[in-house]
Amino acid sequence: HTLGPQVHIVFTSVVRNATATGSTSFPWVETQSMLHETGHSNLQQWAPDPNNPVLAHRPDRDLSLQLNDTLIGFRDPTVWWDAADQRWYMTVGSGVVGRGGAVLLYQSNGKDLGAWQFVHTAFVGNESASHMRIFECPDLFAVEYNDTATNTTVHKHVLIVSAESAQDVPNPIARTFYFIGTWTADKRFVPDAAQPNGVRLDESRLYYAAKSMADAPGQPSGRVLFGWIREARSAVAAEREKWSGVQALPRTVQLVESLHTPRQLQLATYPVDQVATILRRERLGGFSTPQLLSDLDSLLWLPPSVRGRQLDIEVSFSVPATA
Repeated sequence: HTLGPQVHIVFTSVVRNATATGSTSFPWVETQSMLHETGHSNLQQWAPDPNNPVLAHRPDRDLSLQLNDTLIGFRDPTVWWDAADQRWYMTVGSGVVGRGGAVLLYQSNGKDLGAWQFVHTAFVGNESASHMRIFECPDLFAVEYNDTATNTTVHKHVLIVSAESAQDVPNPIARTFYFIGTWTADKRFVPDAAQPNGVRLDESRLYYAAKSMADAPGQPSGRVLFGWIREARSAVAAEREKWSGVQALPRTVQLVESLHTPRQLQLATYPVDQVATILRRERLGGFSTPQLLSDLDSLLWLPPSVRGRQLDIEVSFSVPATA
């Protein structure tokens, strides 16, 4: 996050749990901390905030929701500037025991990213329906949709979260989900009734922890999404190769109308235009339909110069007119 000419990092840190006793006690406590760039924008020199951790612990309960349930989890902050309120806001991932994943909302005392105060729980999921117990990496942002049917601009907010969902049985799998809804005047997220329990952002079992940022001014994408591709190999294989996981290609995000349900919105993602600059293109020529369908099984029709563990293949079909 930038504040004037300076760049800041807000991140989850851990401190030793002084009250932990016995083998079942968690030895670390999640906290939120900040670093401030000090190297004249070269992003190589940083200093910790003197008040770290700026959020030393999560609230045990949120009385504003009249909940007696205990909050669990406290990680992955996202910070944004609210021009109308002239202050910074921060969301932190959490969960309410027996209720579902939760998004905690904090506010700063003004423009200096200091003196953070807990506001309330901005959103609580439905664990019984979505099976998501704790939200990680919550990411809330505004997005517009041009409704050509009514010639109006629809203003929505999107909430992206990552969570382990027990819907993936027998073994729960951590995935990334999104909600489309409304950010109310009292700073709460209300999902649309059509999809109250979230939709998978990506069908991959490995795409996780997606967070977005505003694109450069004047760019048509508006929002760029970055995700993490988790490790699919065994721990032994990852250790042998000396690396684990990889950053996904950045994507643009936009609201589009569902192809299956008219008037229902969904979030679409596309590789950013800059990805085209790193692709090596090779035209393969034409194939008849039987030949193409047969050769796709073996990929023997690819020339020797086209090889790799992952290929991006664009195919154009010419369908002859039928009587």
